[in-house]
Amino acid sequence: MDPLRWFYVYSPKYEIFHHILMDGVKDCSGFTMCPVFVPQKAFSGLYEGDGHFLSGNSVKYKVLMNILKRHPGEHFLLTDVDLIVQDPEKLREFLEPYKKYDLTFMRDGPDMEGKNIGFVMIKSNEATIDLFGRVLETLATVPGTWDQGLVNELLPTFTGSLATFDPNLIINSNYYKLNQIFYVLQCLCSQDSYEKNLLEKLISVVLFLDIEPLHHLIPEEIWEQVKAYKRMVEQG
Repeated sequence: MDPLRWFYVYSPKYEIFHHILMDGVKDCSGFTMCPVFVPQKAFSGLYEGDGHFLSGNSVKYKVLMNILKRHPGEHFLLTDVDLIVQDPEKLREFLEPYKKYDLTFMRDGPDMEGKNIGFVMIKSNEATIDLFGRVLETLATVPGTWDQGLVNELLPTFTGSLATFDPNLIINSNYYKLNQIFYVLQCLCSQDSYEKNLLEKLISVVLFLDIEPLHHLIPEEIWEQVKAYKRMVEQG
């Protein structure tokens, strides 16, 4: 199998997740990691509306359109940065059969049909360029649009082939069950501020990883709460 390019966008406030993700795949030759750093000002205006805190932000899709144009005919991953990866060699093998599709999403949950844009495999072709071009155009012209909701709204008009990953192996943190085997877990959040969301995501992370070496990337008040939660878990 050829290495699969893996793109994700991150900014200073989520740098810790960049290190966690890179460390999770560091010994796997099956991926070519392509992190895209953007300054924090690219995410200005978050948490200002009543909807999802990322509503209206088009950074990810500007990056994606550039990738699609630079890699015609190729399959690649475009994901969020806040992921925990287990057994990357098996993950790479798992992904290979999905190359017969133009677009494959993770699902919002085992029994849910909604597509989650946190982990997507994409083939660069006319169909995907058209779909994500329309997503970008709408985000640019309709203030406050939530990108994941928009993608799901437009998918019925997608002219390419479409699939979803096994939701028991590519999962969201709110569906994780103790000792469950997975390849990718997305750390979700549901709060109304960066600090609360970071804490919620890190509470998921410490169930699987020791992040003590990275605690300098976490605001001190949040780090103290993470440590307190970890002690509680360890004490049962």
